[in-house]
Amino acid sequence: MFIFSAFSVRLKCYTFPMPIRPATLRDLAPILQLEAQCFPPGDAFPRRTWRYLLTRPTARVLVATRRRECAGVIVGLHRKGSRVFRIYSVAVSPRHRGHGIATQLLRTLIRRREKDTEHDTKQAERIENTRPEVKAFRE
Repeated sequence: MFIFSAFSVRLKCYTFPMPIRPATLRDLAPILQLEAQCFPPGDAFPRRTWRYLLTRPTARVLVATRRRECAGVIVGLHRKGSRVFRIYSVAVSPRHRGHGIATQLLRTLIRRREKDTEHDTKQAERIENTRPEVKAFRE
């Protein structure tokens, strides 16, 4: 069962699939560039956090690639022994927005998590998070 706190999410189907795969430490530099494009400095995860996320067994980090470029990234986390799986971050390159990449990342993350184990999914959202990409995600 999936629970999305704060708002419901409408998932749309789009015409072309985006290659999505688990992120590795090789993706660190492109992910940091993507974060810098998508979030203000105070909101972007620092390098140290990304290194931590990419090496933790309780973290699921997926990247969407297009023409060898990191077009999007999603982070899901769960605590060992917990039934809750949280989606912490979704970022899509400004050049690739409007093509359903965030939706594909979210669907893929949920499918992979369901295959691992059955968990509840909650989305943590900060109240002050009013950027256009968050508003689009709510629609």
